[in-house]
Amino acid sequence: MSRFERSDLADLNVFLTIVRCGGFRQAAVDLGVTTSAVSHTIRRLESRVGVRLLHRTSRSVALTAAGDDLAQALRAGFDIICDGLSALPCTVSLVLFALRT
Repeated sequence: MSRFERSDLADLNVFLTIVRCGGFRQAAVDLGVTTSAVSHTIRRLESRVGVRLLHRTSRSVALTAAGDDLAQALRAGFDIICDGLSALPCTVSLVLFALRT
């Protein structure tokens, strides 16, 4: 990847969600997208990086060695991003509520 784009970050998040959830179906649920969208995202990511990241069958998903290396690096990177965001001063209070229908 010679140039970082916004879609790259989203694709990497999908990859990490699959790793965390242990599969495409639960990752899709967590992300609020279809399983097909998750699958297309991973194919696009693997094509872009030029290496297979996941061994997948109809029943299971496992990291390849390259996928494991990437997942470890991404976890560290996303942890740093989260720490940075957490360190920002809160100037606005957010009130969360649920609408009942």
